[in-house]
Amino acid sequence: MKKYLCVIFNVCLLSGCASFLPSDYILYKQSIKGNKNISTEELEALYRQKVNRKLFYKFMPYASIYESSRRRVEKQRLKDSTLLAEYAQKIEKNPEKIKELQTELNEKRKKNAYIDYRLESMRAYYDKLLQESLKDEKKYNKIKKKRDKKIAKLELEKEKGTFRMRAIGEPFSIYNPENIEKTRKEMQEYLYIKGFFAGKVSYKADSAVVKLGKSAVKTINVTYFVQEGEPHRIDSIYYVTDNEIIDSLIRYSPSKLKVGQILERDKALQERERIEKLLLENGFYRFDKQYIVVQVDTSITKKEEVFTGETMDSEILVKKKNLAHIRFIINNPQKRDTSFIQQNTVGNALSQIYLDEILGRHIQYKINKVYFIVKDETVLNPKDTSQKGYFFPTKEPDKAIKFIHLTPQKEYSPKILYTKVLLRPNTPYRKSIFDQTGHNLSNLNLFKFRSLQTRDDKRGGLDIAILATPNDKFEMVNEIGGSIAQNVPGPFFNTSLKIRNLWSGCEILENNFLFSIDGQASFINLGEVYRTTQISFNSTCITPLLFIPGKIKYKPAINALAPTTRFNVGVSFVRRPEYGRRNYRLALTYNWHKFPFKNFGFSPVDLNVINTYRKDERFTKLLEDFRLQGNNLELSFRNALITSSHFYYEYNNINHRINTSQYYWRPTIELGGTLLNFFNQEFLEKNKLFGLEYFKFWRVSTEFRYYQPLSAQKNSHSKIASRLFLGIGSPYGSSEVLPYEKFFFSGGNTMRGWIQRRLGPGAYSPPDSLINVEKQGNIILEANVEWRFRVWSFFHSVLFVDLGNIWTLQDVGFAGGKFSRDFYRELGVATGTGLRMDFTFLLIRIDLGLRVFDPARPAGTRFVMNEVRLRNLFGGSNFALINVGIGYPF
Repeated sequence: MKKYLCVIFNVCLLSGCASFLPSDYILYKQSIKGNKNISTEELEALYRQKVNRKLFYKFMPYASIYESSRRRVEKQRLKDSTLLAEYAQKIEKNPEKIKELQTELNEKRKKNAYIDYRLESMRAYYDKLLQESLKDEKKYNKIKKKRDKKIAKLELEKEKGTFRMRAIGEPFSIYNPENIEKTRKEMQEYLYIKGFFAGKVSYKADSAVVKLGKSAVKTINVTYFVQEGEPHRIDSIYYVTDNEIIDSLIRYSPSKLKVGQILERDKALQERERIEKLLLENGFYRFDKQYIVVQVDTSITKKEEVFTGETMDSEILVKKKNLAHIRFIINNPQKRDTSFIQQNTVGNALSQIYLDEILGRHIQYKINKVYFIVKDETVLNPKDTSQKGYFFPTKEPDKAIKFIHLTPQKEYSPKILYTKVLLRPNTPYRKSIFDQTGHNLSNLNLFKFRSLQTRDDKRGGLDIAILATPNDKFEMVNEIGGSIAQNVPGPFFNTSLKIRNLWSGCEILENNFLFSIDGQASFINLGEVYRTTQISFNSTCITPLLFIPGKIKYKPAINALAPTTRFNVGVSFVRRPEYGRRNYRLALTYNWHKFPFKNFGFSPVDLNVINTYRKDERFTKLLEDFRLQGNNLELSFRNALITSSHFYYEYNNINHRINTSQYYWRPTIELGGTLLNFFNQEFLEKNKLFGLEYFKFWRVSTEFRYYQPLSAQKNSHSKIASRLFLGIGSPYGSSEVLPYEKFFFSGGNTMRGWIQRRLGPGAYSPPDSLINVEKQGNIILEANVEWRFRVWSFFHSVLFVDLGNIWTLQDVGFAGGKFSRDFYRELGVATGTGLRMDFTFLLIRIDLGLRVFDPARPAGTRFVMNEVRLRNLFGGSNFALINVGIGYPF
């Protein structure tokens, strides 16, 4: 069967390509040879003309699709032109039959369906509807909006081709010598930029005839030959300025350039940017890198001593090859004539001229006054800062900020705003502080518009006005949508009400209600998927300070980290076929952020009261069977009090929209039951508190993700994505088991060859009666690698390998599930492929996974890939699994 399918596919592919081959030469292949120091990917990014995408290294189906559509459109155009000319003659000869002929012409043009006719008929149709609805404004606007949308779609088709041409196909890459020559010149220029001043690039174009099916196509293969030569290296670095302060700052700060380095233009520009950043951080508010001129001198001569026998004969100047001096010249701003301006006039042209322009030299500025002005959108930017307001703090008048409130809304706490504004009067200007202040105000989520404006007092001081327009006090957001879990779609409804500045402390109160129905694999029966109902309500108060005793929370160094404190109260209900649970939660969490990629979180109190109000008879019997085997999982489903404290660190620079190396790292540590140490042991008799089971445990995990592009091209969609997840958790003290939610589970989205929560633990091989039961463990190890690439348009694909398992700490209940030094022999391995539809705002994922190594099999028989049968892909002993989800798995 497989053989026949391949034959049919190839026949269709070949015929599809051969039918629409152009007669011109096609640019079929490009290659680069001779480069040693500069990577091939860097040079490939300079191609001015790309070759067509191919399948099986030969066939060009995307170009054939484009060409077939283009020829069809061209055929329609010619026929439409012929019809118009033909009927123009008929109408001229028979003017009395103009209506009949016009109707006949329209019918034929409609059947031909050329884009010009469709545009004409669409405009005529909607113009008539608009004319009829002139008296009804609402109906008129609705029709007009619909017309504009449809006409825009047709105009896009006329300009850029049909959907098949735009989204699927691509035009044949016809060989263009001009583009090849431009590529050669750009490569040679790139060698110069990278420091290979004598580098040369040439190319050779070879013609060949390639057989595609029954047809032959003329092709050109272009090879670029790169001769890098010896690079120029930096012999010396000079900084030229008449400003002693600037000269001192530059000389006593580390440079990005070193003597002996290859002289690359990018490195010189980085040094230029370093100087700009350095001066902006040291008071030179008006400095810009445009003042820095970079000069390179490659005509270097050096003295050398010439010896004759044992005595020095003379000194001569010898020109040194491949060495360069580099100079950074810091120019002064151009001096402006201000003698004609009356300097005492308020708001005149002098206010737009800064002191450095008046003096003709760079000035170190300090902050003179700071104003925080809260105003409505309708209020113009106030120029008079002498309006009524108050200074904070009054105990330090030299560091006070003046707050002016020009809105009827409740005033914001100046004490808290003062901690977010890091700019202080009588301190040197620093750009990082300026930017961090804007970032802090943005994180408050209290103001919709924020701007920081400056005014030069002409004495080396800056007056800074922070203008802020409040966000709406109340904000309600409703979401209705669907999610996919265990390949089962389920609806959800989420509504949230946000109240800002409720008690004038810059706090935000968020109230959230969620109702959802999700797919969930049955705890007992393999292959059965139930819909789980979840209802939750959470109320969270977010304050922009670390809510701790003392004045440390007001320290500038602390508030530079954009801290928040979250008080959370919530209740949730989960109903599954096996059981029903209620969870009442009370939590206190501190978060802080180090711009731009680092996040921290610490929760000293996370209290959960869990009430299992219903258990299915089969589920109860299963837990009892586990108990008889020594597995105390039943304790996890009693009414319980779970208290814990946890800390996490997160580094995250991931942005799937840009093509750079990125990574994510999140270690977490959690201690459960620590609050119980404050109670007398006699009070905690029989492991119960207020009649509730309690748990003492610890849990540590870490997750690392890395994304590596496979091409230097900015629009490349090919990358390797990898993930590693490690975790361990254990009860301690009088507790014998972890809370059920704190166990580790494997299978599903991260181990795609197994159903969710069905892998492991270890080499455990369950009896038939327990083969369908969820498996939990104290230790987890998972590793995943994906090759992600674009197929066409918004369709992407992936090839993946998943490796991992879970283990227990004791060989109780799961024989062979205990972690040992031979754990690597018990790793499950899955592989497969997937399809992703990336709509920018939404990514739908469909993955097909197959098991390669199954640790539940006896040693020596764990390789199961040979059991896959294409005729029965979703059946048999090693059946394929389809995982459907929204978003990337990692």
